[in-house]
Amino acid sequence: MSTVSGLFRSFPRHFPAVLALAVLASPALSAEKTKPAAGKTPAVPVVEKLTVYPSRLELSGNRDSRRLIVSGTAADGRAFDLTAFVKLAAGSDHVAIDRTGSLCRRRRARPRSRSLSERSLSTCR
Repeated sequence: MSTVSGLFRSFPRHFPAVLALAVLASPALSAEKTKPAAGKTPAVPVVEKLTVYPSRLELSGNRDSRRLIVSGTAADGRAFDLTAFVKLAAGSDHVAIDRTGSLCRRRRARPRSRSLSERSLSTCR
């Protein structure tokens, strides 16, 4: 009985060391489990179908903008979001695509100068 009570009394002293060891060892153990087999690389699926959402859109005002989503479907039916991997290009002089991928109406050049706050709010130029 005295051995068990002695163990519980020394537990608070050893707890930080045991906790630190567990925290430091857990990433190393999990990294070993996720290593791919030697010589094998994960297969990249072949995209058989591309879909752009929305398929049709209408900009209702000068400040209106839309984001497009590009989805790819593999032969086995799995769908992938390809939006980050595509390069969007405007097919008309009436629309523009900003650096975030938002589609908006192209603004006409105005003779008056805009303030700094107005410039920072506009997404498409």
